[in-house]
Amino acid sequence: MQKIQPTKRYYKMYKKGRFWVVAGITVMAAGISPMVVHADTADTATTTAITADVDATGKHASSTPVPASAEAQSVAPVSTEQTGSAASTSAANDSSATNVASSAPAPASVTSEAGSQTAGSGAVTSAAPASANEAGSGVPANSTAPSAVDSGTPSSATSAAPSNGSAAPASNAPETTSSAAATESTASKGKLMAKRALRAPAAAVASVDPDEQDLSDQFTDANLLAAVRRGFDLADGASLTMNTIKTYKSSHFEVKAYTVTNGEIEYYPVTNLQGLQVLANLPAETTTAVDIQLGDDSNSVSNFDFSPLESIKIWNLNLYTRYWSFVSDKQLQLIAGLDTSTIHNLEFSSPNKFKKNPDGMTNHQFNILAPFVKAVLENHFPGSQMIGFSGNNITDFSALKSVSPTQSSQVTGLFEWDFRTDKLAYNAGDTVEVESALTGVQGESVNYTVRYYQDNGTAEGELVAADAHEETVTNPDGTTRTVWKYTLVNPLVVNNEIRYGTYYYDDSLWTKYKTDINGNPLSDFGSALGAFTIQPVTSSKATLTFNPSEVVMGPNATWNYLDHVASATDYDGNPISQDKWNTLNITNVNGLPDLTKAGWQTVEFTFTDDKGIVLTATAAVNVLASQASIWAKADQIVWPKEVSDIKASDLVASVTDAYGNPVTDFTTVQMSALDAAKAGAQLVTLTYTDEAGNQVTATLNVTVDLATLATQPVKVVVGPNAKWKYEMNLLGVTDSLGQPLAVDKATIKVVTGPDLTVVKPQTVVLEYTDDLGRTQRFEAQVTTIQSQAAITANDDLIVWPKEVGGLTVAELVRNVTDMNGNAVTDLTNVTMSGVDSTKPGAQPVTLTYTDAAGNQVTTTINVTVDLATLTTKDVQLVAGPTAKWDYKANLESVLDSRGQAIDVTTAKVKVVTGPDLSDAKVGVPQTVVLEYTDDLGRTQHFNATVTTTKTQATITAKDDPIVWPAEVADLTVTDLVHSVTDANGQAVPDLTGVTMSKVDPAKAGVQPITLTYTDAAGNQVTTTINVTVDLASLTTKDVQLVAGPTVGLRDELDRRNR
Repeated sequence: MQKIQPTKRYYKMYKKGRFWVVAGITVMAAGISPMVVHADTADTATTTAITADVDATGKHASSTPVPASAEAQSVAPVSTEQTGSAASTSAANDSSATNVASSAPAPASVTSEAGSQTAGSGAVTSAAPASANEAGSGVPANSTAPSAVDSGTPSSATSAAPSNGSAAPASNAPETTSSAAATESTASKGKLMAKRALRAPAAAVASVDPDEQDLSDQFTDANLLAAVRRGFDLADGASLTMNTIKTYKSSHFEVKAYTVTNGEIEYYPVTNLQGLQVLANLPAETTTAVDIQLGDDSNSVSNFDFSPLESIKIWNLNLYTRYWSFVSDKQLQLIAGLDTSTIHNLEFSSPNKFKKNPDGMTNHQFNILAPFVKAVLENHFPGSQMIGFSGNNITDFSALKSVSPTQSSQVTGLFEWDFRTDKLAYNAGDTVEVESALTGVQGESVNYTVRYYQDNGTAEGELVAADAHEETVTNPDGTTRTVWKYTLVNPLVVNNEIRYGTYYYDDSLWTKYKTDINGNPLSDFGSALGAFTIQPVTSSKATLTFNPSEVVMGPNATWNYLDHVASATDYDGNPISQDKWNTLNITNVNGLPDLTKAGWQTVEFTFTDDKGIVLTATAAVNVLASQASIWAKADQIVWPKEVSDIKASDLVASVTDAYGNPVTDFTTVQMSALDAAKAGAQLVTLTYTDEAGNQVTATLNVTVDLATLATQPVKVVVGPNAKWKYEMNLLGVTDSLGQPLAVDKATIKVVTGPDLTVVKPQTVVLEYTDDLGRTQRFEAQVTTIQSQAAITANDDLIVWPKEVGGLTVAELVRNVTDMNGNAVTDLTNVTMSGVDSTKPGAQPVTLTYTDAAGNQVTTTINVTVDLATLTTKDVQLVAGPTAKWDYKANLESVLDSRGQAIDVTTAKVKVVTGPDLSDAKVGVPQTVVLEYTDDLGRTQHFNATVTTTKTQATITAKDDPIVWPAEVADLTVTDLVHSVTDANGQAVPDLTGVTMSKVDPAKAGVQPITLTYTDAAGNQVTTTINVTVDLASLTTKDVQLVAGPTVGLRDELDRRNR
C-alpha cells in the first residue's frame, strides 16, 4: 500500500506555438491539509518533446502526485489539460505565479483546467485533499470578491476568492461551493457589464455608410458583445461596425468571455450566441476562437441556441458548463454538424472539474459528439490538437476507437465523476474490490491511480493508493474482457459511501497510443483520463442476482424479471428458496427494459431485505434485435394476365422467424399492390410480422411486361417459290413498356410457318422475344390460295435478223396479271424462248410469266425472221457529161425472205439516193441508198459506195503523114491515131469513138488535123497531127522491066521519091 509523499513535483505538458512546454507543479504537504501550489508556467519551464516524460506503461513519468482540490471554490480555468493554444506568459506573470506558492499549512483555492487560452499569469493554486469526513466549503470564511461596481468587469456566475491564508475544511471528494460574497459580487458586476456592453451608441448622423453602422444591437447577450469588442480592441460601448470586422488583420479572432485579474481568469456566462453571425464577415483567411461559459444554470443551458456557430469558421471551440447533461441530443447534433476543417482545439469540460458534478456530460452525449471529435482529430490541422471533456460524467471514451489523428493530439477526461447506484456490501474492516470506472479511447480498461481514505481510527482517515491488478471478466453476453480492479482495504465510510479515484492530476493515466485500432502507426496521439467514484455501501449481506436474459425486441415483446432471478439471500446471507421469490420486496427503479431497442440493457431494482435495508440489484437484459428476416426472390417479370394470380408466397425466397428459424408457411406474408397496366419495374414490398410484432420487409421489382404482337389474317398464293413473311401477319409490336416498336427492331421467330404447297387455311405460330429477353407466342391465320397469274401475246411478228438480238418480251406480250389478278407492268418476270435469226419462216416463241410464288403461265407467238437482203459492193465510175450509173453495178446478190438468192434483175430494188456523176464529186466516195422490197412486202434500205474518178482517156497521133491529094479521101483516124485509152485508161482498139477534122486535098502544105476521142462518160480528149498533101505529080508511062535481084532497091527509091 502506497503512502502519500509529503513533497512532489509534477510536470504538465502543454502546447505553446509549435513546441511542447513543460511546466512544473510543486506539491508540499503539511499534515492532512497540505498546501499545494499548481503552476502551468513555473520558473523552470523548458521546451521539450512530448514523449520525454512518458514511460512504457503510458503513465506520466513523474512520480509526484498533485492533489486535487477538496471542496475548493473554482476560479476561472487556466490551461492545464487543454494545451493546444499557446498563451504568452510574461516574466512578471511567471514571478507572480511563483509568489503564490507558500509553505504555510493553509489551503488555497484551486484553478480548474481551462480552455485553449491561458491567462496572463499561468500560476494557479490547488488545495490539498481534505479530510474524508468534511463536507464544508473550500472557500475561506472571510474571503471577499471584488465589487463589480468597483472593477467594471463583466458579470460572472462564479468569482474567484483569493486565498488569505485561512484554512477551511473540505470533503474527501473534489467538491466546492460558492460563497455568498462571490454571488453578490457577481450580480453587481453582471449588471454593470450588461449596462456597459449594451450602451446605446451616439445619435446617428444622416446618410451613414452601412458598413459604418453599429452592429451592437444584433447581440442580445452583454457578455458576448463585450467579448467580441475586446477581440477587436474596442472600448465598452464602442460601435462595432462591418468595416471593423472586414478589415480585421490577424489570422485568428478570439471571442473570450472572461477577463484576467491579478493572474486569475474569470468567466462571464453567455446565455445567447445571437450576433455571433456578424463574424462571418471576417476576412476569408481568419478563423475564430470561441471561449465561453454556457449560461449560469441548467435552464439556460437546456435552451441554449448553438446555431450561430454555423456561421463562422472555427479555430478553437471551448464551451464550459457544469450542466452538460441538460443539453439535448438535438443541440449536440448541431455542434457535431459544424465544419471541422479548421478546428484546432475543442473543450466541453466543466468550468470546475474539482467540484462534485452530477450534471456533467454523459456517455450517451459523448457518443453523439464522437464523430465530430474524430473529424477534428483527422482534419490535417497544421499543429497539435487538444480535446477536453474533464469534470463530466463520461466513463466510456471508446466511441473514438476508430480515430487515427494526423497531428500530435490528446483527448483529456480528467476527474470524471462516477456516481454509482449499486450498493457495495461492506462492513467495517472489510477488504473490497472495485473495478476501473473508465474505458479508454481504444476500448481498453483504464488503469488510473485509485486513492481512497483508509479508516485508520481517526475521523479523517488516511489517504492511500489502492493496489491494482488485471482480471478477466465475463460480460453479460458471454464474451470476456480484461479489466483493471483495485483492492480497497478498510476504506473509510462517510455518509454510507466510500469514495475512491484520482485525487491528483498525476493519478490520471497519461497514455500514448503507438498505433490506431487497425494497427496503423500513430506519430503522437494520447489520452489523459481519470475518474472519481462515489460508491454507496451497506452492511446487509442480502443479495438479489439475475441471470442474464434475452428477449426479442418488438412492440409485442414482454419481459418478467421474476423469470430471470438467479438467486436471493436474506440479511444474514442465507439463500431464499425459489418459491418465495415472488414474495420478495422488489421494486423496479429505472423501468423495465425497452423492448423496442436492441442491445444490452441494465434494469435496476431495489430489494428490501428482511431487516428493511434497501439494496440495489441489476439485471442484464440483452434485448435482441429480431432475427426475423425475409428474402425476396429475384426480380420478377410477369405478363399482365398473370398479375391477378400472383400471391406473396410466389415472390418469397425465404423467411426466418424472430429467433432465426426457417419459416416454411408464407401465407402470413403480405405484399403491396401490383398494377397490371403499369409499364416498367414496380417495387413490391413483402412484409413478414414475427411473434414479437416486428415487421421485416423485403422488396423486389416486379415488372409487368406489356410487350405484345397484334396480328391479322393474310392470304398467300401457293407455288414453288411462294414466300410468306411473319411481317405480313403483324399489325403492330409493342415493347415491354407498351411503347410501339418498329417491326424490324423486334426479335421474332417463326415457330410454325404455313405450307405453301397446298391450298387451305392454316395457323402459324410466332415467338416474340422482347427487350427484357422474355418470349411469348402468338397465333395468326394464313390462307393459301391458287395463283391468278395470266399472260397473253401480241400479234405474230416479222423481224429482221438484226432485230432478233434486241427482241424483248415487251414487244411480244400484250398483258400480264400477277398471282393476285393485278395487272403487271413490270415484265421482269416474263421470259421468252429463243429466236434463230438465221432460220427462215415463222418460229413459235414461248412467253413464260413466273409469279411471285413461282407459278408459271405461258403463251406463244409466231416470229418470222425476214432473211431478205441485198449484198452490195462498192463501184467506181468515171465522171463525165454522159456518165451513167446502174444500181445493179453495186449489187453482189439478192436474197428473198427465206434467204434464197434471186435474180438481181427481178428484185424490187429502188434507188433512194443515187450518185453525182459530175466532175464536182470526183474522188469523193458517195453513198447510194437502195430500197429493197422483199416478197413479204417488207422494205429495207441498203447502202453502197460509188466513187467517181477523172477520166483516164488519152489519144496520141502518129507521125505527121504526107499524103497525095488522091489519098485524102481515104484518110481515116486509123491512119492518123497512134493509140487511144478509154476512161479507165485501157487501150481502145476500136477507134470508132475517134473523130478527125477534114483534110483539104487541094491545099498544099502542112494542114493540122485534130483527132478527138470521146469516152463512155462523154469526156473528150484531143490531139493534132500535121498532114501534108503532096501535090507533086509525074506523068508516067508504062514500062516494062525485066525481073532481077535489084528490083527492090528501085522500089524503095521510088517510095521515097513519091
